[in-house]
Amino acid sequence: MSNFSQVKYQELIIEFFANPLEDRSVSAFIKDINISRDTFYTYMKENRAYIFERADRLRKQYLAELRSKAYKDLNKQMGSNTNALKMALEITGEYTEKVKVEQEFYDTTEKKNKVNGILDKIRKNSQRLEKLEQNKRLNGVSESSQVGPVGPVDAPQQENHEQP
Repeated sequence: MSNFSQVKYQELIIEFFANPLEDRSVSAFIKDINISRDTFYTYMKENRAYIFERADRLRKQYLAELRSKAYKDLNKQMGSNTNALKMALEITGEYTEKVKVEQEFYDTTEKKNKVNGILDKIRKNSQRLEKLEQNKRLNGVSESSQVGPVGPVDAPQQENHEQP
C-alpha cells in the first residue's frame, strides 16, 4: 500500500468506526473500499490504538453535531411529531424514559404477621407430609421397597382417600 493510499484508507477506516449512523458490516465496508479482509485486519492490528483514539474524537464531534441538529429541530417542531427527534436524543444520551418503581414498606407488626403467615403454611405442609409418611408406614410400605413412579413397588399400595 503506498503512503497516499494508506492515508486514504486510514481516514475511511476512522470514519467507518466513528460515524454513529454507519450501519454496514466490516465485510460490506471492506468490499466497498476495495481492500482485502487480510489487509484490513493486518492494518487494524498494527494501528488499532491510533484508529480508535481518532475515531473516538471524531465520534464526539458527530454526536455534538447530531445533538445540535436535534435541538434545532426541536425548536422548529414544538408540538408536532417528535418521534424521530426523541430517537436522536436517545442516541445521543440526552433522553431516557422515566421508570416508576414502587415498593411496599411494612412496619414491624406487618412484617411479623407476614413472616408468621409464611411459617404457618410451612408448618401445615410439613405436618401433612408427616401424616403421609405415617400412613405409608402403617400400610406396610417401606421406603426401601419403593422404586418410585417409574418402576414396580414391592408392597401393594392402598388407596388413600384423605384430602391433602
